[in-house]
Amino acid sequence: DALAALHRFDWRGTPIAALDAGVTTANAARRQVDAWEHSLHRWQRRRQPMVEAVLAWLKAHCPEAPRVTVVHGDYRIGNFLYEDDRITAILDWELAHIGNPAADLGYIRDWVGQMTSWSRFIEAYRNAGGPDIDAATLDFYTLWCGVRLYCLLLQARAGVAMGMVQDTEITYAVAQFLPKLLHRISRELRAVLAAGA
Repeated sequence: DALAALHRFDWRGTPIAALDAGVTTANAARRQVDAWEHSLHRWQRRRQPMVEAVLAWLKAHCPEAPRVTVVHGDYRIGNFLYEDDRITAILDWELAHIGNPAADLGYIRDWVGQMTSWSRFIEAYRNAGGPDIDAATLDFYTLWCGVRLYCLLLQARAGVAMGMVQDTEITYAVAQFLPKLLHRISRELRAVLAAGA
């Protein structure tokens, strides 16, 4: 309900409109792919063919957005406050942007299993006014979220190396998680290709 409400919010005419910068239903996906590709080139130490292959696939399969909305970017368990069975606040807006609401769905897909089934979640989302998102678009944003997470981890590692981040545990965590993430991205891409997307 809360995510659908966010995706229904009329942000035009509010200060949030400053995030718009010409985003349309046609270019929302490509703008995000390009932004994270730029981040990859900035932070990677060496080329990663799997990530580059996924980026090439994403560029060739950018979906049209059902509408342009506020996208939280990190909507998951741990990023909201609640009282009883009601969310009272949504936290951590650093990745917020104007774009395709499917971006939030592609991201939360991995977290939903800790709360409920995906079919039940997406039915509740649609019943609360969230737009219909087709399977191919959801697959696109699931892959995109993997690439984005990869870029964020590279950025975190670089932050430690440059002394901008003091938590040296990040370097260890990144070293442990990056191979697993690359394996997941590879598996997800193979699944999408096998489905003929």
